[in-house]
Amino acid sequence: MYKRIQILLSLILLMQTLPAVEVDESVNAITEPPDTTVVQVDTVFGSLRVITEPEGAQVKFDNEIIEYVTPLTLYNIPLGKHRLALKKQDHFLVTTVITIGDDQERELRFKLQSISPLIIASNPSGAKLSIQGESIGATPYVYKESIDEPIAIMLERDGFEPLTQSISPKQREQDTIAFTLKSVPAPVAPEPVQNIPEPEPQQEIKKRNPVAVVLNIVAITLFAALGIGVAALEQ
Repeated sequence: MYKRIQILLSLILLMQTLPAVEVDESVNAITEPPDTTVVQVDTVFGSLRVITEPEGAQVKFDNEIIEYVTPLTLYNIPLGKHRLALKKQDHFLVTTVITIGDDQERELRFKLQSISPLIIASNPSGAKLSIQGESIGATPYVYKESIDEPIAIMLERDGFEPLTQSISPKQREQDTIAFTLKSVPAPVAPEPVQNIPEPEPQQEIKKRNPVAVVLNIVAITLFAALGIGVAALEQ
């Protein structure tokens, strides 16, 4: 018993010799976890395989041109509706809307319909032809491309007014489309100025006084009478 009391007293003395430790009450000893729950959601995508007959069609998916041609497979496509367009020279354009479902792998096959070239002609022929602002030749011109929207064309020829028109996808299905150019009116030459001769100056006619005329006649008569009288006396 005495030893226990002695040990206890030794511990008390030892605790008194230790330096005091300040406790910062502003710091919590226990950090509580944030009340936030993170849920990881996996995004689901689908895939699409496109096959065309004939092969080698250009693929346009949601207005983005794909680098490769058919047949091909598109991966990581978001779920929902998408726009697909297939374009191949000398064939009609194909456009469609597809839907990609949950974890869905779709395969679509298309048979492309061939089209005949379109002859763009003009009257008169030999007009310079520009399509979408780019000069490509002269009329008549054989156009072999397919279109999915109207294209702007311009025809130019010396002596004729420039003609701007458009060709729609429906018109593209025709074999020939012709345009008539309107000639530029010839400039009107000014009429020659006629030199009108000036009238010659007319001689002024002096109007004689009637009294002076009578007096002159009387004077001439008197002189004649006097002359006759003188001649008679001389005889």
